[in-house]
Amino acid sequence: MAKTEVYSWRLSPYLKSELAREARVRGMSFAALLESISQQWLSEGATRDLSANDREQRLRQAAMPFVGSLNGGDPDRASQARQRVREKLRRQRAS
Repeated sequence: MAKTEVYSWRLSPYLKSELAREARVRGMSFAALLESISQQWLSEGATRDLSANDREQRLRQAAMPFVGSLNGGDPDRASQARQRVREKLRRQRAS
């Protein structure tokens, strides 16, 4: 299967070096090791043993800390973003 998707995430330096070492030991690329780990995790069931309701509940719980995090109390904020940024830059340059 052709690989067309790219995903990036941050790792601690320790975890990255340990994964890179493991990839070298196994004679595979870092990307191949990550794909192998991901496939193994999915084949072991991941959340397959959960009902659709339980999966939905987990997703909701994971999302709840972010609900309303972009609420600024100003319904016109998005439409005025360009103007507000320009005003802020003008004030900064004047200082």
